[in-house]
Amino acid sequence: MHGLPSSDAATVERFYSAWNGGDLEGVIGTFAPEGEFRPVFGLLHRERRYQGRDGITAWFREFHDDWEEYRFDPEDVLAAGRHLVAIVRVAARRDLGEDTHARVAHVFALRDSLIVLLEARDADDTLDDLDAGDWQPP
Repeated sequence: MHGLPSSDAATVERFYSAWNGGDLEGVIGTFAPEGEFRPVFGLLHRERRYQGRDGITAWFREFHDDWEEYRFDPEDVLAAGRHLVAIVRVAARRDLGEDTHARVAHVFALRDSLIVLLEARDADDTLDDLDAGDWQPP
C-alpha cells in the first residue's frame, strides 16, 4: 500500500475485528467524531448515510440486533490514491434461517488513522473501475 501510512491499514483491520466481534465501542473508536458510513444496499439499511457517533451506533445496532450473525470478511485491501479499498465478503443470517451473502467494496477515507468516510460500493464495478483507471473517490 505504497504512499499510505501503515497505521491506516491497521485502523481498517481494527474496524473489521471490532465489527465481527460485536464490539460497538471498538467500531466507534476507529471513526473520527464526524465519521460517516454510506451504504450501497438500500434494502439492508434504514438510512442513506450514518454520521457521527450516533449514526455509527445506529448502523451497528441495525445489523447486530436484527441479524443473528453479520460478518465482514475482507478478501483484499488495495491502495487507491489516498484511499483504501477493501473487497469484502458479507455473510449474514437471521434467526429464521434467512441467509444473505454478498461481495462489496468498502472505500475508506482516513485522517490521522481514523475513518472519516466508509462508503460501500459494488465490488465488481469498483474493481473494473480500478483496473480501467476510471475509479472515482467518494
